[in-house]
Amino acid sequence: MKQNYGIGEFNSIDAFVRDKVTRLSETDRQYRDIFRLMVRESDNVFCEKANGYVIEKTTYRQFAQRSERCGRQLHTLLSFVEKGSFVGLYMANSELWLELFWGLLMAGYRP
Repeated sequence: MKQNYGIGEFNSIDAFVRDKVTRLSETDRQYRDIFRLMVRESDNVFCEKANGYVIEKTTYRQFAQRSERCGRQLHTLLSFVEKGSFVGLYMANSELWLELFWGLLMAGYRP
């Protein structure tokens, strides 16, 4: 019986990372390629956070959906800013920071 390590079809972290590096080398190595590889195992847990005595989990699928939604919203909110411009993110390290980072890239800006 195959043991589930929570990293897709891989049986070790080393195999998981080697696969990601190999797949990235076969792309144009753009941010979109990194994002697609990052969220590929969509049912795996992206992050966990404590909410009182409850641990809330976010999957890579949920993270990707939220990042894409951020991208659409930022596209509208920042319509007055020229595409390709730098946009600063000044906030605490968090899941939202990461969603906004990827959302800015998806909307055509440079975080």
